[in-house]
Amino acid sequence: MIPPSEAGAGAAPRPREVWIDAARCIAMFFIIWLHTGKSPAWNSDLVGGALCLFFVFAGYFMPQQAGRCAARALRMLWLWVLWSLLSAGLYMLTKQGAVWSWERLVGLGDDAYNTPLWFLRNLAVYQLLVAGMLALRLLPRHAWIVVALLAAFAYTCEHSQHTTIRFDWMVAFVLGTALRTSVAPEVLSSWLRSHALVLTVAIAILLVQIHALPALGRSLDMAVRVCSLPVESLAYTILYSLAAMALVRWLPRMAAAMAASGRCMIFCYITHSFALAVFYNYPQIDFARNIWVPALLLFLLTGLYGALNCLFPRAMRFLFSC
Repeated sequence: MIPPSEAGAGAAPRPREVWIDAARCIAMFFIIWLHTGKSPAWNSDLVGGALCLFFVFAGYFMPQQAGRCAARALRMLWLWVLWSLLSAGLYMLTKQGAVWSWERLVGLGDDAYNTPLWFLRNLAVYQLLVAGMLALRLLPRHAWIVVALLAAFAYTCEHSQHTTIRFDWMVAFVLGTALRTSVAPEVLSSWLRSHALVLTVAIAILLVQIHALPALGRSLDMAVRVCSLPVESLAYTILYSLAAMALVRWLPRMAAAMAASGRCMIFCYITHSFALAVFYNYPQIDFARNIWVPALLLFLLTGLYGALNCLFPRAMRFLFSC
């Protein structure tokens, strides 16, 4: 996921859209909260939207040149390998007598345990596939056709996202790519801002139908998504964006602080599970459902990212400009 200023090769730098980084930060908050094991049940639906948001934005800011896209995918694969080795080493140190396995090393399979690794793995694969589509000229010209085909044929729910490479999330990734071919960042911002109230009301009605009327919700969900990405995930993705825009308007300082965190979301996504390992050893910690943990971790991990960026600027730029 790259910033808007890096989106086009040779293009004049655009000012960053603060709401995009703020939306990423809000989404990461709910992901970390879910991983504490103490969040309410409804947070699972919000996290589905958070993942959708990350994949849509990753596709939206993906370079439109096959070579640059492939280069970013290879960097993501390298990052996956590095963190896989680190996570396997930490596991072997903290789990005495545990049987070592390749599944633990790469975060893939029934014995996988480190959830951020599936995200890196899938994102790298999606980037490579998009690079191939760009080389074959299927993208960006036929982006919406590719989205429709993926929605029709790429869905699977037989295996969890941690045990195999599921291509249902690629619909969100390519959807972002297709959206970028039609709408520039500043136009998207203006459109969302202009239709914020209508979108919020429409999404609220949709979510009430899906959750309060399960039969109607399921039929509506299947009718709209064909057989792939759940409608509620897209709905929550838009709500994250609208919430971030509201913060930019009404609480600009808070939005700016969140945007500063949002710029290093790949780093936060990878590292937060290691930080949460401390809480897993103390299950009795349950203060206000641990809602304070995401805010604390985002603050600490953003600070750590900044420190590492000062000490190793080239390495951090190489790894985390994906």
